[in-house]
Amino acid sequence: MKRLDSMDEAELSESFREVADTFCRFIFQESRTKTVIGGHTLTGEMLGHLVTTYVDTIAKGNVPCLENAVLAMAKIENQAAVDEGLAVYQKGMEDVKVLFPVDINQLSENHLRSETQATQAFMKRSFKDENGEFLKALVGAISNHSADLFKQNKDASEKKCKALLENLSAPMDQEMKEGRYATPGGYELYCNHHDNIVAQYRAEPNKGVRAEEVLEQFLKGKSAESNAILHADKKLTENEKKIQADKKKTAELEQEKAASKEQQAEMERKIENMGRGQEKYLKEMEEKMEKERKQQQQEFNRTLDRRMQEQKDLLEMGHKEKAELMRQEIEEIKKNNQLERDANTQNQKALLNDCKRQAEKHKRKMHALMGKRNNRSHVCEPLCTLL
Repeated sequence: MKRLDSMDEAELSESFREVADTFCRFIFQESRTKTVIGGHTLTGEMLGHLVTTYVDTIAKGNVPCLENAVLAMAKIENQAAVDEGLAVYQKGMEDVKVLFPVDINQLSENHLRSETQATQAFMKRSFKDENGEFLKALVGAISNHSADLFKQNKDASEKKCKALLENLSAPMDQEMKEGRYATPGGYELYCNHHDNIVAQYRAEPNKGVRAEEVLEQFLKGKSAESNAILHADKKLTENEKKIQADKKKTAELEQEKAASKEQQAEMERKIENMGRGQEKYLKEMEEKMEKERKQQQQEFNRTLDRRMQEQKDLLEMGHKEKAELMRQEIEEIKKNNQLERDANTQNQKALLNDCKRQAEKHKRKMHALMGKRNNRSHVCEPLCTLL
């Protein structure tokens, strides 16, 4: 017996193996899936946590409490569910991550799909997350990770766009150093080269979410240089210089509007993502709550059926007093079940309402930020119209 766990199966007696096989077949084919109070189904891993808690409690000389053991097991499983959900999200985003920079729509669609898969994985494994503590933890972890990915995508876009403009403007910078534009008619040549750079830049695909903003920065960086060449060009009259300066200012303001529009589109898509994600995860939560309510009711019905059968058996055996005590116990069970169901319903409603309030609060904040950005961009429009 001392080395039973290390022995090969062939070393065990044939009669022992036959009985063990019969027992295993019975367990696999006949026994019901293990559940705990509330009708929650236990996996092998969850049952292992429960047994470990019982053994540790008994080993310390204490009396094991099923409710405490279930709560301890639920905490372990729910944290594992959070980790699993986050891992699903991270894996789902790997395919798009290697393509950075990508446009906001492609990134958003991958985010929403991976977020849905992560939430489903969590819901499938989570267990008695009655206050939504662990679901909130998953949502927070996904939010942090997605924010980092969106930032990485923006950084990759900025890096690519700056490198592209630097490469395209290198010949022009060389012309500038050689004084090519410091001659009569030099401003027209400068503008031709400048416009050619912008056209080539716009024609380059897959620049990502900061294409217009980086171009705006580039144009502002060239503004002083352009003004110096314009004012030094002796071929142009003062009136022509004024017209060219106004034209240049209009182009800069138009680019500023394009950059603002780009940022606004990104903000709007983030708000849309948040709304769609919130709707999906609230739907998942409601479905899980409904499933748990049904499990609890099924567990209660099984318990009630057993007690009523016991009461019937007692009456048939003539134990009227015991049968009456059993009847009172059944009524108490019914009363407690109703109280528990009412309490659970209230807790679930409060949790859903809290999640909805948090979502609305975040959405209002995003809209306020977008409103401020819009107000800044509208300042440019009258100036553009006037020019």
